[in-house]
Amino acid sequence: MKNRHFQALLLALTFTCPTLFADGSTSSNREADLAIARDEFVLKSLSFSDDNRQKALKFLDDLQPQLNRLSNEAYLLAMLKTAAFAGNGHDMLITGKGWHPSQQLPLRLLWLRDGVLVTRAAPAHADLLGAVVESIDGHEPETIARDLQNYRGGPLAMVRWDITWLIEQAGMLHAMGLAKAPDRLQFRLRKADGSLIERSVLFVPKSAIPDGMRPHRQYSMQPNASEQQKGWQTMRVPTAEPWYLQQAELPYRLSTDDQLNALLLQLRLHFDTDGHSLSEFIEQAIAAIEKNSARHLIVDLRFDLGGNVDLTQPLRPVIAKHPFERIVVLTGPHTLSAGIIMAAELKQLGRERVTIIGDEVGDTLRFWSEGQQVCLPHSQYCFIRSTGVWDLQHGCAGEPACYGDRFDVRVESLKPDIYAPLTVAALRSGRDPAMEAAAELLNSR
Repeated sequence: MKNRHFQALLLALTFTCPTLFADGSTSSNREADLAIARDEFVLKSLSFSDDNRQKALKFLDDLQPQLNRLSNEAYLLAMLKTAAFAGNGHDMLITGKGWHPSQQLPLRLLWLRDGVLVTRAAPAHADLLGAVVESIDGHEPETIARDLQNYRGGPLAMVRWDITWLIEQAGMLHAMGLAKAPDRLQFRLRKADGSLIERSVLFVPKSAIPDGMRPHRQYSMQPNASEQQKGWQTMRVPTAEPWYLQQAELPYRLSTDDQLNALLLQLRLHFDTDGHSLSEFIEQAIAAIEKNSARHLIVDLRFDLGGNVDLTQPLRPVIAKHPFERIVVLTGPHTLSAGIIMAAELKQLGRERVTIIGDEVGDTLRFWSEGQQVCLPHSQYCFIRSTGVWDLQHGCAGEPACYGDRFDVRVESLKPDIYAPLTVAALRSGRDPAMEAAAELLNSR
């Protein structure tokens, strides 16, 4: 398996042997960057198992003689793969100011549990909105997902959505050996009415592509300002957006649901952003909990990508001590890092009052975080090197890099008590299966 993927990289080699590449780097620059990747990332990141570290070192050794012939796409894939050997979601490559493909798909793909959905598109492909991808250049999405795992560490549930950008970037699937041409992708899609459509989609200049957006915003079918400016369209849904998608520009929210007699708390991030202070929000949430007479609490962590878990620490014991009858925690594959820690602590503190609803979280209960950047000066790519371990199931006391035990959180599992994932059908119809399940639970008591 590993050899096959290395051969796919070599298929992306240019047929000449230039010493100056399209990104302006030289062979000697790449050699210098490779040495830093080896010495400062692979040899020093604590998240590598001994076996994976040796595999990464061998991969870099095998790569060395090919550096002066690697295309930009192949070199980027090689750096992504180097990070993926860690097998840890927090150990990653940040491409930053480094070379990127200059073209992108005029489509946005949303990878759900049961399919890949076209949710946003340029006008020329608006007829594809709401269609499910059955294959790309003859490969089913799950086949592509398994290949993508070679370029992103972590569980498949996270990899599916977190590295979809590789599909959307010109030439990258071609460099992986999964597409026939570097300038287009051949799609086979099934529309909502059941009809099949074949479409060859050319990559377009990035000047025609709207700005990127965080995962929770991708689920909202309200076009943002950049999409409106570029004339892009979004998938139409027959109803108003459900609560979890409303106020898509807010990183954290608090409201009430009188019908459920519940206080609703949603965290989409665990840090300050765009003028929003998480610490101030937590103070408001604590005040609301102490003053509110709601019988139940729903905490929506489905899009909580993490951040600084210390910022929400004052809130968690307040929730646990308040006499809520039921505490519902909503989770999903976008629940990561600090979001996972919060879900675990709420389950531990709330005990039998807590019900987890939704989908499985995006990482395991043991993971490495607290990263440091290791930047490659010539390519300007940066690795994130993890330095602290969390083990929310067994603890990590006695391990030299133990970081998570300061919270003393232990849970056997975060698997949902009620499985209610976001699906293609739910998104098309504007439904929220997890909130529906929560309502049924709370109304039954």
